[in-house]
Amino acid sequence: MEVGYPTGTVPDSPVETLYENFEFGCKRDPDAPCLGRRKPLQGGGSFADKYSWLSYAQVQELRNAVGSYLRQEHFSTVRSELKSVGLYSINRPEWVIVEQACNAYSLVSVALYDTLGRETISYVINHSSLSIVFTTRDKLANLLSISKETSCLKTIVCMDNDVDGDNQGEPARGDGNEKPRKRYDATSFDSLASQWASDRKVKLVPWSSVVCKGRKNPLPCVPPRPSDLASICYTSGTTGTPKGAILSHSYP
Repeated sequence: MEVGYPTGTVPDSPVETLYENFEFGCKRDPDAPCLGRRKPLQGGGSFADKYSWLSYAQVQELRNAVGSYLRQEHFSTVRSELKSVGLYSINRPEWVIVEQACNAYSLVSVALYDTLGRETISYVINHSSLSIVFTTRDKLANLLSISKETSCLKTIVCMDNDVDGDNQGEPARGDGNEKPRKRYDATSFDSLASQWASDRKVKLVPWSSVVCKGRKNPLPCVPPRPSDLASICYTSGTTGTPKGAILSHSYP
């Protein structure tokens, strides 16, 4: 069936998946600004006036590093029929990079709303068989507190500050090249979170480690088919059990 376009403009072809959509932008202008952020100013509460940008080529390289890590480091040891990847944070560049990695390596992204309650988070993790969740430091306690109820969750990636003591005191830039910062003492939240995760048999991994390992062991992309599952989007659960909307790459 032919589709009519009122303006006469026809979409570029062939672009049938989210992976192909991003690749199209990379090929058209790899140096064009793709992903921007306003960095928080020292002291918090305000942001820089200007955005700092990553180009399409830079985002593509980071996407490939994260996707390689997920395929080679995580899903090579964690067996799961549904290769789903959780995202639990407010909007940030790393969030987009992880989603693009899922699109490029035939993985399924599952968003956990920043405002979800404990029971809803637990339900979504179990229902979508999440074995790995990318999150931020302020959400670590929420995830670890329900880890006994979510036995499928094996790995938590902290996207902002390295939880192993490096790069403390500043959000990650997203490029995996963060420099070491001042270390907290042994009683810091990071140390406690790492110990807590170890006790719960959950692996806690910093963002920079994900990028570094992916760069050292790159894998080719695993392009999805248009009919393949791209994402599961859950309702908030305010009127009962959360419902998961299944979205394919073609969004039929």
